Amino acid sequence: MSDPLRIGLVSEGITDRVVIEAAVRSMIGAEPYIMSQLQPEESVAFTGGGEAGPFGGGWKGVRKWCLSSAERSGGEFSEDPLFLTFDALILHLDVDVTGENDFAAEFVTQDAAGVRSMLLAWTGSHQCPPRVVLCTPSMSTEAWVMKMFFPSDGEMKRIGWEAHPNPEARLAQQPKKSRFGKHFKDYASRAEVMKNEWPRVAEALSMAKLFRDDFARAVAI
Repeated sequence: MSDPLRIGLVSEGITDRVVIEAAVRSMIGAEPYIMSQLQPEESVAFTGGGEAGPFGGGWKGVRKWCLSSAERSGGEFSEDPLFLTFDALILHLDVDVTGENDFAAEFVTQDAAGVRSMLLAWTGSHQCPPRVVLCTPSMSTEAWVMKMFFPSDGEMKRIGWEAHPNPEARLAQQPKKSRFGKHFKDYASRAEVMKNEWPRVAEALSMAKLFRDDFARAVAI
């Protein structure tokens, strides 16, 4: 039996973890793995108390974690001791962060490319280190969730799956018998469906496809 694939995850929140892990499970098949939540801090993120550790949650928590990691490694992210621990390190940030008033000025471009460049800049890297995988859903992870569960949604189709400014709101506007919210329990109970739907989403949405391809290169699957 092979050693499990060791994956570290830095994400905005715990619902993002459910979606990303479902995608990973789909991509690696039966290969054993261990996923460690680095941000928000795993010891408190799943307690139900709304805690996220010393860096807080959301994009600000991702930013603080990246800056701290770069500082810890002397400005060279790839020299961080974490790279001795994990086979792959996933850095997640939703593209809708470009709309944050106190944050948008940091981006070179107000799009997915700008978000990816900024993620690397926070780590002090000009190029993505070999074992780092960027996960930048547009406009948010909920666009992937909508595609998984409500692929016929008219508004998402009309505006564009990766252009709709608030996919989370569309989740709440689905028919009562099938709607669910952006809550950890709701997502976790649907993780198996997410896993099964991932290949279709990765073919349909550009940022999902990019994540799929980058992850495959990083872990050589």
